[in-house]
Amino acid sequence: MAWWVAGGVILCEGALHPSRVVVTREPAMALASEMDARICDVEVRAFDGATLRGWLFEPSRPSRDTVMLFHGMADSRLSGLGYARLLLKHGYRVLAADERANGSSGGDIETFGVLERRDTHTWADWLFAHTPATRLYGLGESMGAGVMLESLDDEPRFRAVVAECAWQNFREVAYDRVAQHFGTRMDLKRPMFFGTIEAGILYARWWYGVDLKQAAPEEAVARTRVPVMLIHGLADDNVYPVQSERIAARNPRVVLWEPPRTCHTCALGSVPGEFERRVIAWFRTHP
Repeated sequence: MAWWVAGGVILCEGALHPSRVVVTREPAMALASEMDARICDVEVRAFDGATLRGWLFEPSRPSRDTVMLFHGMADSRLSGLGYARLLLKHGYRVLAADERANGSSGGDIETFGVLERRDTHTWADWLFAHTPATRLYGLGESMGAGVMLESLDDEPRFRAVVAECAWQNFREVAYDRVAQHFGTRMDLKRPMFFGTIEAGILYARWWYGVDLKQAAPEEAVARTRVPVMLIHGLADDNVYPVQSERIAARNPRVVLWEPPRTCHTCALGSVPGEFERRVIAWFRTHP
């Protein structure tokens, strides 16, 4: 029993405190110059006082369309520059922001969407108040994909979203992660790690006041009326494709694209033309 509790505490602390990526402005400035776009440093104050920071890319021609980018775990807005290039090419305004406890944003812990979903609403309010944006879209990768899907409960103004390599809920992805770390067969993950995972979830609620059972993208997708497209490479051995398949099963309106021979969040790199065609068409058919 004691090692279950200790393991749960260690698991929880590692999950809620991702390593930070140092954010430098030079790559973003180079992208803006390449795409003949303007770049602005922006920040907002979250509901709990945390300062959230990002870059706003304005295309050369005025646009009413804005895409919010959501990056992965222990990452930063820098990882979204490739997607920003694609979107600027098609005339979209792009907000690339660091999620709380990542990059240069404030916040003590990352909560798998429990708090971040409210940050999404704050950013959306800022965009509608400070830019000509009237149409809002979302593109999320990995952890950011799950956070974006959870945000649909708090931010219904999205016209359409695209989520690549999303996860079903915190409990499922936690079991997978621990089993992957120890090289355990997936059919044995629950009996072997039940005590550790559940102790970690209880610890997060007791010590931080965060109920990780609320981190469930599948539940938000089941309730939403926002059009959702899921992308999940069939060669993904980080977050298994079955996670997106289970999310899609909760809402018959969800579209799921599973490119073969594509690993974790690699669709833009492995099938760039098809990724561009599908994502841009998804946004444009939901104006």
